[in-house]
Amino acid sequence: MQKFGNDGTEFWWNDEVQNLGLKIGVFFCIIFFIIPLKMEKPGSLLFILSGCILVFLVVALIHISMLERKKVPALYMNEEGIVVWGDFCSWNHVKSVEIKSLYRGAAGPRDWIYIYFQLPEDEKERCFAITPEKEEIMEIKIYIEAFWEYYKTN
Repeated sequence: MQKFGNDGTEFWWNDEVQNLGLKIGVFFCIIFFIIPLKMEKPGSLLFILSGCILVFLVVALIHISMLERKKVPALYMNEEGIVVWGDFCSWNHVKSVEIKSLYRGAAGPRDWIYIYFQLPEDEKERCFAITPEKEEIMEIKIYIEAFWEYYKTN
């Protein structure tokens, strides 16, 4: 789902299908990692490892659900900057926008949009990453670059 604001100064994109897929995947992983907890003795390495992974998956599921509940889009842009999954970056700090293809196992390669930025107090470059559908990826990259070129001031 992509939308523009009334005056064209904002754009947001979200992928509800991808969010649903993540929730289903995490749910099945939780079930998979509960099995060793039932079979192993407390204190064994497999028990501890399964418990740690289980806690991580539950936190990830809660995080995804909270972002959806707060209606935080995967990508939001306006004249101030860009927000990806709730993390803000000013247009002046964005360094580049690239599309990279990453292999995802049996699903095959998937294109990702990487938005590289460097905050003034940081020495290293960071990035945001989003995974739109194949049909939307070039269009969204063009929108990001257009907003970036129009609103950056340095």
